[in-house]
Amino acid sequence: MLGYLGCRLVDGLPQQLTFQPPSHRHDLRREEDLLEEVIRLYGYDRVQVSLPRLEVNAPEKPAIERTLATVHHCLGGRGYLEAINYAFISAELQQQFNPTLRGTALLNPISAEQAVLRTCLVTGLVDTARRNVSRGNHALRFYEVGGVFVPLSGSQLREAQRLALLLSGPLHGRNWHTPDREADFFDLKGDVTALLRSMGWEEVRFEAGGPSFLHPGRKAIILAGDLHLGWLGTLHPTVQAQRDLPQSVQICELEEVTLTHALHATVAPAAASRFPALERDFAFVVAQDLPSMALLEAIRMVDGTLIRSVDLFDLYTGSHLPADRKSLAVRVVLQADDRTLTDQEAQNISDRIVAQMAQQFAATLRG
Repeated sequence: MLGYLGCRLVDGLPQQLTFQPPSHRHDLRREEDLLEEVIRLYGYDRVQVSLPRLEVNAPEKPAIERTLATVHHCLGGRGYLEAINYAFISAELQQQFNPTLRGTALLNPISAEQAVLRTCLVTGLVDTARRNVSRGNHALRFYEVGGVFVPLSGSQLREAQRLALLLSGPLHGRNWHTPDREADFFDLKGDVTALLRSMGWEEVRFEAGGPSFLHPGRKAIILAGDLHLGWLGTLHPTVQAQRDLPQSVQICELEEVTLTHALHATVAPAAASRFPALERDFAFVVAQDLPSMALLEAIRMVDGTLIRSVDLFDLYTGSHLPADRKSLAVRVVLQADDRTLTDQEAQNISDRIVAQMAQQFAATLRG
């Protein structure tokens, strides 16, 4: 075929042909030029079209990037807006939030409001809330991922990435079917629980405790096993007044370990039982200082197979109980995968629950 173009075969090997193009064809310089001539003479319409096979080995995203994507997706879906604040705060703000920890002062600060490196993340969010409220925006849902700078011995600093949330103001806009209500501690707790669950954290529990700038009766530390994940609570009324905030503010801060050690577990759907569930309600009278979570966990441990859920639905303190006692009403759901539970089986588990609570917490059933 190339001979028709004046190309002369110089050398012919089994896997290679060498041609000498005519002197007037200055455009035939490379192998590709000869191939183009062959295709042109053969006919473009006779060439079968096919796409080249490409193998792309995309590198897996680092765990921290997957965690942050989960954070943005979860909190964005719950109505939170991401805030980005300066890592510098005023010395006054540092004193209000963490008087026992002296922040690192900058040698050449931009202004007095940005003179110290922040040691916690919520300071910027609280200041953001103050500016929003002063401009008439009262329904606030913010979160921020950023670095904090904790002083160590001498002039050393440790930078850590943390995640902070802020919830304040009315939960819903004014409408005819939903009563207006301000966000409280338990609203933020629900959002934090959903966030941690989406990140793969299981068996998270909340215990009394937290920083001093939180309300003493509305704060908790967040734990997963022995691992401290962070804290949440209501901003202390004194600090709230100092920051000129007319409405209560719920805040949370999660430690770096919460982001770096997120489990990213694949959730495998479990088959639903075909057999009906039974519900049993208990009203236990326990010590006033007993955390309800301890009671719920103890009930779950009585039978890990048949007890499917344990929920607290009522708390009572009043004239019918001693001052140092309270009543916790608990609903226990029982269900088996292979059979319908009999009344006797349910009664046996109920008796074990009552006996175990009496032994472990000196709990009695409320009459």
